[in-house]
Amino acid sequence: MRDQKIKTTCFHDCNDACGMIATVRDGRVVKLEGDPGNPYTQGFLCGKMQRFPRWQDSPERLLKPIRKKGAGWEEISWDAALDLCAERLRSAVDKHGPLSILFELAAGNFGMVRLAGRFFFGLLGGATTTTGSLCDAAGEKAQEDAFGACLTHDPRDVLDSKLIVGWGKNVATTHLHFLPFIKEARKKGARFFVVDPLPTATARMADLWLQPKPGSDIFLALAIGRILLEQVGVDESFVRNRTEGWEAYRSLLARFSLEELCVRCDVSLSAAREFALAYGRTRPASIWTGTGVQHYRWGREAHLAISALGAMTGNLGVSGGGVSFNHPSALSFDRSAFDAPGSLIGKRTVLKPILGEEIARLTDPPIHAAWFHASNIVTQSQDTGGILRALARVPFKVALDIYMTDTARACDIVLPVSTFLEREDVRGSYGDRTVGYMARVVEPPPGVLSDLEIYQALAERLGFGEKMRGGPEDWIRMLIKPLEACGIGFETLREKGQVVSPLIPDVPFAGGRFKTTSGRYRFPADLRLPDDGPPPGSLFLVTPKAKAFQNSEILAEEDQGVPKAFVHPDAAPGLSDGEEADLVSSVGRLRVRVSLDGRMRRDAVRVDQGGHHARGACVNALAPPVLSWDGGGACYYETIVRLERPPGSNR
Repeated sequence: MRDQKIKTTCFHDCNDACGMIATVRDGRVVKLEGDPGNPYTQGFLCGKMQRFPRWQDSPERLLKPIRKKGAGWEEISWDAALDLCAERLRSAVDKHGPLSILFELAAGNFGMVRLAGRFFFGLLGGATTTTGSLCDAAGEKAQEDAFGACLTHDPRDVLDSKLIVGWGKNVATTHLHFLPFIKEARKKGARFFVVDPLPTATARMADLWLQPKPGSDIFLALAIGRILLEQVGVDESFVRNRTEGWEAYRSLLARFSLEELCVRCDVSLSAAREFALAYGRTRPASIWTGTGVQHYRWGREAHLAISALGAMTGNLGVSGGGVSFNHPSALSFDRSAFDAPGSLIGKRTVLKPILGEEIARLTDPPIHAAWFHASNIVTQSQDTGGILRALARVPFKVALDIYMTDTARACDIVLPVSTFLEREDVRGSYGDRTVGYMARVVEPPPGVLSDLEIYQALAERLGFGEKMRGGPEDWIRMLIKPLEACGIGFETLREKGQVVSPLIPDVPFAGGRFKTTSGRYRFPADLRLPDDGPPPGSLFLVTPKAKAFQNSEILAEEDQGVPKAFVHPDAAPGLSDGEEADLVSSVGRLRVRVSLDGRMRRDAVRVDQGGHHARGACVNALAPPVLSWDGGGACYYETIVRLERPPGSNR
C-alpha cells in the first residue's frame, strides 16, 4: 500500500499551533513533518513533534481503562468503567449537589471539541470548575487593563521592526517558529535586544542582553522609562491624543532615582541607558514579552511598566511596533454551544495555582468527586504535595489521559483517550493567527475512545444522551460559525489544514484605537512594588520550559533521571560539576545534579519544569502556593531555595 500524506495540526499547548503533514503507512503514522503551506511554520517542525510517532506507539500508552486496587491497578472493561463513573457522579449530584464535583479541563491534549466536557457537566447540573492560570493570567490582566484586550501582533509583522526586544521570552524554546522572522528582520538591519535573567539560547543571539535580577523587570522598565523621559522625550502627539493617565504615570516615574532603580534590578546604568536610547530613538520598535515576566505576585505590574514604554514612544498600533504578549487561542470560535442553560458551571470556582488549599477550604459542599481532563495539574501547578494531600481526601477521582501522569496516579479511575492523530478536532493559536484543522489521520488502538465518545457514553447512562449526540464535524461546525461568516467553512478548513483567521488583526489597535472604554491606552495610575530578595545564602528558583519535551510529556524511556540544576560556581561552594545535591524550599526538597555555569547569575538556580513527581523529578513540588496580586496567576519564580548537600553526605 502506498504511503498517504495527510494534513493536520499539532495538539501541543504551545505558541505555534504548527501545521504538519502526517505520513501514514499500513495504518500507522511513520513520520510527521512541517506543512510548507503554513505561513508561520513554513515546513519546519520541532523535534518534540518529529518524535511523536514513537510516542503514539509507545508501550507506556494507556489502552484500557484501569482502576486503582490497593497499591496497584487493574484493567477493567469500558462498560464497567463508565457504569462506575456514571454511578458515582450521579450519587455526588443527588446527595451533595453538582458543586460537589470538581471539573478541571486543561490543554494537555489540545483541541476545541474537548469543550464537550464542559457541556456534559453543564447538563449534569454543573460543577465546581478551575479558574486562574498556570501560564499567563497576570500578563493577560495587564494587557486588558492597559489596552482593553489581550492581542498580539502577527509574528510576520516583526519584519517591519527596526528594533526587536524579547523580554523574558526565550523564543528559541517556546516560540520556535517566530525565530526565522526575527532572523530575517535582522538581515534587513533590525537589532535584537533580550532581557532575561537566564543565559538562554535566545540571549546568546542578542545584540544587547540585559540580565536583571529575577523578578525585577518592573524596576528595569521604570528605569528605562526615566531615561526616555529625561534624555529622549516622549511622543507628545501620541501621548496627548491616544492615551490617558500620563501625568500620574510621569509622577510615578519621578518617585525613584535612576540609580536606585538600576540597583534594584541589578543592571548597570550604562546598559540601561544603551537600551533606552536605542529603543527611544528607533521607530518602529517592538517588544515581545514572555510568561516568565509575570510569574510573580507583581506580574501584572511588571507588564504594565513594560507596555508603558510602548505608549511613551508611540510604538503602539503601528506595523513593526507593539508590546505583544499573546492572545486567547479561542478568539475565532463560538463556544456558546457548549454552555448548558441553567447549569451551575462557573458559579463556584477554585484557583489552579493554589488548588490544594482551595480544595481543602471548600465545605459547602466539600468536593466528593474530581474529574481531570487533559490535565496534569499535580505536576504542573504549585505545591505538588499540598494538591496530593487534598486529593487524598476526595472520595472519587477520574483522569482522562493518554499516558500515566502524576495526576492520573492520584485518581481512582483512568480512562484512556485517543491522541490528536486519532480524532477530528480544530484549534487556534495564542502566538499567531492560525486556525488549524486536526484530521483523524489513523484509527485509535482497539478499545481507546475519544474524549467526545467518553462523554457521549456517560450522557447516555445519565439520561441526557440525545443532547450530546453528533460527530466531531457537527461540533466543529458549531465552533467555526464566526469563521463561516467570513467565508471560511468546514470544507475549506479541512482542505487547507490551516487558515489565517480574519477575525484577529495583524496589527492590534491600529491607529491608536484601543479596546478600553475611552478608546485610549491607559497608563497605570500606581504600581505595587515587590520587596528585594532572596535572603542571604538563598537562591531564586527559575523553572523555564524545557526544549526537549512539552511540559510533563516525558516517557519513562526518555527520562534523564535526576534533574539538572544550573547554577553559578560561586553559588555552589564546595560542590563539583555533576555532583548531586538537594534544593530545599519552604515546602519541599528535590535531589538535583549540579551543572556549574559561569553565565548564570549568582542569586539564581535554573531547573527545567515538567519532571514527574513519581520519579522524584518534579521541581514544582518546591513551589509554595502563591497567587499573583491580579489575574489569579501562578508565581513559580518567587520560590526561594537553598542548595544543600544530601542528608548523610560524607563531604
